[in-house]
Amino acid sequence: MNFLASILVFAFALPAFAGVTSFKCELAALPGEKFSFQISDLGGQDTDFVHEDADDGYSPIFKTTSKNRTIESMLGSLEGQGGDLRVESDRLFFFGDAAGIDFVRFYLFKKSGYKAGYVRWDFAGEPGYSKVSCQVK
Repeated sequence: MNFLASILVFAFALPAFAGVTSFKCELAALPGEKFSFQISDLGGQDTDFVHEDADDGYSPIFKTTSKNRTIESMLGSLEGQGGDLRVESDRLFFFGDAAGIDFVRFYLFKKSGYKAGYVRWDFAGEPGYSKVSCQVK
């Protein structure tokens, strides 16, 4: 087999992986309070969160240095059950449920390049809402 043929065989043997997309997001309701996360194979059939520890599906997904209680509660709820990412035709939908009393619904819209969306939360019966903007790389 020649060199070019070897490269082609190797390339097609790799899994269909579009790479890792990084998101750094901020809530309009809490300017300056940022959080980040990564998604693998965005737009592909195997779209999923990238966990901090690749061998542990329950390791952290979302990262922040914020000490804001809303951000901490939101990310804690989204981390519940190892993250719940749903890919819909026009958006990414993240759902979080912490202990059955804190709920988060986080949307990023495809037409914005997944740079804009909103989040709704209900922390022990106290609802909230904010637009979300993200830098995507």
